[in-house]
Amino acid sequence: MGGVKLLIKNIKILNHGGEIEMEVKDLVDLIANVGFPVAVSAYLLIRLEKHIDTLNTSINKLNTIVSTKLGVIIENE
Repeated sequence: MGGVKLLIKNIKILNHGGEIEMEVKDLVDLIANVGFPVAVSAYLLIRLEKHIDTLNTSINKLNTIVSTKLGVIIENE
């Protein structure tokens, strides 16, 4: 039997820092070396990084508003 033919040559992942381009061969190597769950976790972290940063900013703003309304100083980390 013949090998598997890959139709996708590269994958582009967009995050807030720009664009990450990964060859399919690199993705297959990553899965083979570290396992599928780790590869999926890395992919999701890259994809969700912008959303996590936005949530962090929103939480800090909400923290400031609540502390101002209550007259209590709550420090942002």
